[in-house]
Amino acid sequence: MSARHTYAALVAGAALGAWLLEPGLGFALVALAAAIASVWLGRKSLFAALLPGVLSLAGGIAAIHTALSVRRVETAWLATREALVDEGRRRLDRTLGDAVSLARNLAQRALAAGPAPPAAQFSALEAALRPGAPEHGVALLDATGRPVAWAGRHRVVPAPGGDDLVASISGFYAVQSARRQEEGWTGVGQVLLAADSAVPDLEGSVAARFARRTSTGLEFFPPGGARAEIEDVFDYCLPECRPAIGAADTLFS
Repeated sequence: MSARHTYAALVAGAALGAWLLEPGLGFALVALAAAIASVWLGRKSLFAALLPGVLSLAGGIAAIHTALSVRRVETAWLATREALVDEGRRRLDRTLGDAVSLARNLAQRALAAGPAPPAAQFSALEAALRPGAPEHGVALLDATGRPVAWAGRHRVVPAPGGDDLVASISGFYAVQSARRQEEGWTGVGQVLLAADSAVPDLEGSVAARFARRTSTGLEFFPPGGARAEIEDVFDYCLPECRPAIGAADTLFS
């Protein structure tokens, strides 16, 4: 290992240390340049001798990426924020769309079990549950509205009447419900969107899972019911919140 290789590796390490104390593009560029030089000068050395240069190179690349991200925030905050909000909206749309699809599928599976014997009804509803999905439940109601079979977890009482798709939002829960009715039977699928922090076992809600995945918190309100001080409010509509496609049903904000 040559003296120049050692010197380049030391410079890269020192620049990375300085960048950690005072993150900036200058230190990041020095670290990256020194790391590249260290790897180049030590390319014929044993791997053990080359390892510090490789690690410094990885650190330099990470430092450049972070420094450029910080620079974008500092010099173009509005555009950066808008891009982050748009990406968050797309991810949220996909997440909520999956929750609605799950509720609808559960309701349809429950309705299909109506003609079966009681034991088979319970088995069919249990089989409809989806492992790994947000907390959900499914129920089959008879013509009187009485539950005759159920599976999963229900935070609100499955109701036979109302719209095919509805969000029940209270101070404790936000629950997405889907209903399917046929020949006196009603299938109800429910997905837990969010729960108050005082509620036990809220980790399976859509909001809690989304927060763990994106570090972004969600709060649900009835349509148009968000507090005025909240800046980023999205309406979730079906089929979409766009006037060009005609009337849309806003489920929640």
